[in-house]
Amino acid sequence: MATLRVAVRVRPFNKRNSSNLKDGGKTFSYDFSYDSTDEGRPTFISQERIFHDLGSDVLKAAFEGFNTCLFAYGQTGSGKSYTMMGHTDDKGLIPRICEGLFCEISRRGKSEAVSFRTEVSYLEIYNERVQDLLKKKTTPTDGGLRVREHPRDGPYVEDLSKLLVHNHSDMEDLIILGNANRTTASTAMNDISSRSHAIFTISFTRAWFDAELPRETLSKIHLVDLAGSERADATLSTGTRLKEGANINKSLVSLGTVISALADLSVGGQSTKKKKQTFIPYRDSVLTWLLKDSLGGNSLTTMIATISPADVNYGETLSTLRYASRAKNIVNSPTVNEDSSVKVIRELQAEVTRLRQLLEEANQVLYMFKLVEEELHQNQTRVLALTKEWTSKWGETQSILQEETVALRKEGSGVVLGCQLPHLIGIDEDLLSTGIVLYYLKEGRTLIGSDEASCSQDIVLHGPGLLSEHCVLENRAGTVTLIPQDGALCSVNGSLVTDPCQLTQAVTHISHFDRFTFHSAVSFCCLQRGPQSDFSLPLTDMSRSTENLSKSIISTSVFTYQKIVALFWVNVAKCSHPEPCPGLLILAEAGLYTLTADFGLLVLFHHLPLLQLKEVHIGLAGHSLRMMGATEESILGVYTHSQQLTKELCSAILAVICPGDKRVSQHPLLHGDLKKLSFDWQACVPDLLLDAGLRICCQFQKSLAGLVYLLQSNMDQETVTLGEVQILLYTGVGVCISPSTHSEPLAQLLLTDTHLGLVQDEAVFHPTPRSVTIVPRCPQFHDLTLRQRSDVRCVLVHDEDERGAVSVDVILANVRGRGHPESVTKAATPPTQASNSSRHAEVWKLTFSCSSEAAFLINHLSNV
Repeated sequence: MATLRVAVRVRPFNKRNSSNLKDGGKTFSYDFSYDSTDEGRPTFISQERIFHDLGSDVLKAAFEGFNTCLFAYGQTGSGKSYTMMGHTDDKGLIPRICEGLFCEISRRGKSEAVSFRTEVSYLEIYNERVQDLLKKKTTPTDGGLRVREHPRDGPYVEDLSKLLVHNHSDMEDLIILGNANRTTASTAMNDISSRSHAIFTISFTRAWFDAELPRETLSKIHLVDLAGSERADATLSTGTRLKEGANINKSLVSLGTVISALADLSVGGQSTKKKKQTFIPYRDSVLTWLLKDSLGGNSLTTMIATISPADVNYGETLSTLRYASRAKNIVNSPTVNEDSSVKVIRELQAEVTRLRQLLEEANQVLYMFKLVEEELHQNQTRVLALTKEWTSKWGETQSILQEETVALRKEGSGVVLGCQLPHLIGIDEDLLSTGIVLYYLKEGRTLIGSDEASCSQDIVLHGPGLLSEHCVLENRAGTVTLIPQDGALCSVNGSLVTDPCQLTQAVTHISHFDRFTFHSAVSFCCLQRGPQSDFSLPLTDMSRSTENLSKSIISTSVFTYQKIVALFWVNVAKCSHPEPCPGLLILAEAGLYTLTADFGLLVLFHHLPLLQLKEVHIGLAGHSLRMMGATEESILGVYTHSQQLTKELCSAILAVICPGDKRVSQHPLLHGDLKKLSFDWQACVPDLLLDAGLRICCQFQKSLAGLVYLLQSNMDQETVTLGEVQILLYTGVGVCISPSTHSEPLAQLLLTDTHLGLVQDEAVFHPTPRSVTIVPRCPQFHDLTLRQRSDVRCVLVHDEDERGAVSVDVILANVRGRGHPESVTKAATPPTQASNSSRHAEVWKLTFSCSSEAAFLINHLSNV
């Protein structure tokens, strides 16, 4: 609620007036009182002081999203038009407010990520007819523009022109045009008397982002210069002037009636029933109808009452002062005018936050006993299972050790396992297991084969090339003979064996992947899967195949009896090593292990137990994700450069942590189009909060706002505004730029209506984590390379390789020799004339993972 502010200004004497003050006086109280009778007096109030008191508050309210209104009222010749418009050397409120508006827009545009839009309309009410002052003046017989009323926005003028202005100069030109079209005439009291009411309206829109949510406010500034009340005998009006004066007085009487009714409605002492029955006659005149929101409605309104100091105008002056005093009692109900959809978004987000908090509190209370009970049952079941397993293993161990053929003794800090019979000792079939298997060969025949054999095999092996009944080891008095079956692949010391062969201190291969080192008595044997020469695994193959994993030697033993769920070839980074590097991400039953290459070996780069995983944050367009626990050391940045790979990785992790959870299969972050969600300003993607305490989340709109702001900051800001930056393509590519030294193995390629660029997206430190405090090493988007699309000279497309990847060479002219695209060519090598089109041409060699994204880029560049 806000009361209407009232200011009173006394104009100087003119040649027609004299001062002959009467005895006695009247006392009135106003918000502001200005003495402008004599410029030489110290109490003189200038136009600048009036703008400082009244105009600055109008601008402040407009930038906060409120509607404002400022109107001047008084008798003819009392200085209303001078106060509102002024003249060239001494500008009034309207020019000063317009100038202050664009000064503030310029200042805020430099320091804030905000967009502004300003539109102007200018009308006059002449003889109760509405005329558009920004168009060619209509004929007198025309009925004027029609006034309508919108159920939500209130009264408006149909077909009234509303012009977009970009700077103060454009607005000054429109003010001059409107003043030239306004109806004025000379009377006995005023040489240039306004014969119509003029309303200058500024529609001001401000758009920005607040806490990742869009905000938009629309303010209307009504600046009203009313025609003055006049007496026919004082103005000596006849004919047309008399008719004009009658219509002016009629509308001002209606305005006075509305103000009186609103004042009665606002003052105390009336019953609620009587207030409800009070009728406000807004439609008695066009003026009061158009000012409906400004008088008692959604607006912060200021009234300037102008009066004359001459004694001849005593009656009119007293009437004006009473009129202004009455208007002080009016109470308006101003509200911030927000875009309806933006307001709904903010309210829904606040409701989502509130409901999420309630849900978290309810989960803690409702599931506390259930979780404790379930955990108790699980622990009891596990204790029983482990006790039984331990008892069984201990009994089995005791039975084995009790046999006379096997002995176990301690020697120094080690343990020696001995056997009096010929035997084989090997690592468990699982490469990542630390278990040791002892195969001792009793007297007689020992059958070796697979579990598909028709009869039971003594030693069961697995792998390609292994027959169901592969071979037989025959022990006769300590002498062991290898007898291969027909078609079985066996070798001794590297030589293929097809006939029975006696074993003595030999290295024996059974099938392609099983190798034994044989000793006849107490000896040591080793079972290792895969050729010993294959020690290193190259990281250049970006497939997720597990085919070559068994051929690698890992320097640190990090896996103990864990099942490998999935393998992913990605780029990885962490807080202590923020630069992305190729790595192998291994998802096991209990943790995430990341391996990188070090001198030909895979070494442990990062380890995160799944029980400590608290948050998975998906980056812009799904090209990266960040996994973290409760500490800085737990943070792992993963660069997939593919939304499909990102969703597969998240789904695999969730399938281990919370299998069967229906919310996973329905959430848009795991099954939606992440690129479409990332670049939709109105999309609201909720976090996925699971019972295990894991949160799957994103901050697409915040990241998109940062990227758009970075792009606009590096463009020509005079031609491209923040709201005009629209990203058409955003994808990961392999990059090589020549002839400069700038080269990035992988980067994000982006395309707008006017520019082509490359940028690096940082996934370790950005966006800021919720539970861990870290200091970012660099901005989220950095190393931006941006060129105008008009710089593109030629696009060369190479044939697809065997993996389906497409290479595209984009040739750009230097800054001095910018041109237009000349061709789109498909060739294995660039033609001579294209490559040598400019001695300083720059070539971007881009590698796309699929042909569709390359085709999208080519189609847009070919239309430059």
